Parts: sequence; C-alpha cells; structure tokens
Amino acid sequence: MAGFWKRLFAKQGRRPLDLSKLEIKLDRNKPLVRAQFVLPALIAALLVSLGMASLRIDLLRVRYALAASTLEEQRLLDESRQLTAHVRKLRDPYHLALEAQKLGFVRPTQLIDLSDVKPRPATPPAQIASHRSAATPSLP
Repeated sequence: MAGFWKRLFAKQGRRPLDLSKLEIKLDRNKPLVRAQFVLPALIAALLVSLGMASLRIDLLRVRYALAASTLEEQRLLDESRQLTAHVRKLRDPYHLALEAQKLGFVRPTQLIDLSDVKPRPATPPAQIASHRSAATPSLP
C-alpha cells in the first residue's frame, strides 16, 4: 500500500509525508479527557436529549389535536350541508302545501285584492275625542 502512495505523490510531483518525523508523544498514564469535563458534558447531553424528547411529545400532542379538529370540522361541514338541504326542503312550495294540508289549512275561496280598496279618509283627533265615553278614564 505504501508503494501506491509513493507512486501517486511521484506523479503529482510531491514527496510523501514521513509521519515518523512528527514527534507525537502520548502518555498512557495520563487520561485524554479529564473527569471534571465529563460530568458537565453528560449532564448537558442529558438535558438536550430531554428537551428534544419534550419537543417530540409536544409535536405529537399538536398532531393529535389537529387530527381531532379536522374530524370535528368535517362533522360540522356535513351537519351544515344537511341543515341547508332541510331548509331548502322546508321552503319548497310543494312541501309547504303538504304541511299546510296536514295542519288543516284550506285554500281560500275568495281572494281580496287590497290594491283596489281605497283608504278611508283620516279622521281629525277632535272627532275621535268626542266619541270617547265619559266612563272610560283617560290616560295621563
């Protein structure tokens, strides 16, 4: 494998890195991470995960509420359609005639056209006051 890298760097005109010249010394007795940083990091990770779980639960609660509201809206729309159809049925002249017949109403035998009737002349208040009986008390 080392030969592959040497050939690759040779084609590009660069020299391969010699990692043995890097003086990286690891002390096996010294811990890489101090204990004083581990506990706060674990607490922070726990708080973050609890916050994310709380957000997830809230999101699920909102989704269930939205689904319930959507079902309620659909039920109310269906009820509105049924009531509109019922109102149209009640306003139908044929249906009104049937209901009137059930209640005992009959067709009129005589039709009076009120546009032909002439209005009576207005009587002055003095004539009205003279016809009032003396036994009838007047209003204050």
